[in-house]
Amino acid sequence: MTSDQVRDALESLITDTAAQMGDATWDEVVGRPYSKSCGSEERVKFSYSINTSLGVDPRADAKKVADYWQSLGMSVKISDGPVLAVFGSGGPVSAVSFGTGPAVYSISGTSRCSAGE
Repeated sequence: MTSDQVRDALESLITDTAAQMGDATWDEVVGRPYSKSCGSEERVKFSYSINTSLGVDPRADAKKVADYWQSLGMSVKISDGPVLAVFGSGGPVSAVSFGTGPAVYSISGTSRCSAGE
């Protein structure tokens, strides 16, 4: 995949995951997906994070996220502590997480490596 494709796959997964929460307003933590080195100068990966105010039912929302990621063929793990979180890997990204606190929901991910720009 090209660097544009892996960046877009990461951004789509994160925004589509946020859509599972309904009409919440999500904010970018540091702006659009940003690139960083992936083992050599010719390869890059992207990171992206968004957050929103804490939802009403973190356990139910974590299950929605886990079910959604599993439907994409991703490996999923739910962690109960100290903050309820969902971790995913595979599918369109290298790794992604959904956290439920302490004061916000957050979704963060890293793309697969690709040829750099």
